[in-house]
Amino acid sequence: MFWFLAIATGVMLIFMALTFPETLRAITGDGSKPPQKWNRTPFSILGRAVPKTGTDELGQPNPNTHRRSPSPLQIFRVFTQPDVLMVLVCTGVIYSLFYSVTTTTAPLFMSVYPYLTQSTVGLCFIAYGVGGAIGTVVMGKILDYDWRKMEQRYAQLEAESPVADSRLENGTADAHISGETFKRKVDKQDLPIEHTRLKRVPIVFFIEIGASIGYGWSIQAKAHMAVPLILQFIVGLMSMSIMTINQTILVDMYPSQGSSITASNNFVRCLLGAGTISIQDFIINAINPGWTPRVQNGNPTISSQRAWR
Repeated sequence: MFWFLAIATGVMLIFMALTFPETLRAITGDGSKPPQKWNRTPFSILGRAVPKTGTDELGQPNPNTHRRSPSPLQIFRVFTQPDVLMVLVCTGVIYSLFYSVTTTTAPLFMSVYPYLTQSTVGLCFIAYGVGGAIGTVVMGKILDYDWRKMEQRYAQLEAESPVADSRLENGTADAHISGETFKRKVDKQDLPIEHTRLKRVPIVFFIEIGASIGYGWSIQAKAHMAVPLILQFIVGLMSMSIMTINQTILVDMYPSQGSSITASNNFVRCLLGAGTISIQDFIINAINPGWTPRVQNGNPTISSQRAWR
């Protein structure tokens, strides 16, 4: 198992190093600004060169971006922001629930369904993995749709909110002479980013809670194996959907620090996930698989609702 994981990790690391492009806004802007060669992948260097326009989306020259030297302590600075910390904790507890179901699948299934072998138990993880993959893709599409709708709504507000000519604001024209108007430009800081990104969380969260509780009781009642597998699929689907939402809003809040905020998110969720896994066997033995999800869902319920508020 060790060598399998080591080889698989090495292959994925090489694949990412060769193909994953640089997307940090501080380096690439909105994507039209090509990064320096040391920030480009080998495939992009050997491929077709991207012309350097030297201008941003408004046609203005791109200012030189002076970035600080990377520091490992940068990931801890975001913990001083209460709103960011709440999103990180919410992601962490959802991730701990996600891992709890994953790590208990093999022992619980083999004890409840004794006819299963190691190979067939391994196949049971397919439902969970497929649900997580679909959740990531589908929720990404939904987030893009919500964002476009929000931009269209505010663009319509721009069109319906004429103000005095810009020359009047600059003092270069007389108010009695100019009869022109122009449309007010809505600042991106005024856009309801939090509401747009998080409005799907309550319904997704409660579906996940219901599915995880049902999963625990289906194992406890020794229901047909299709029942917990379907519920696992739903838990994976909803868990990855919530984690996708939270990761997206974190990057929206820190667009120029995508790597730092992602590292902070990984640190919190892996820490909480490790803590949950270390005690879940004691919880299962103390009560039973049916009540365990109810105990574990207490923290996600509180943290998710606080993040929404």
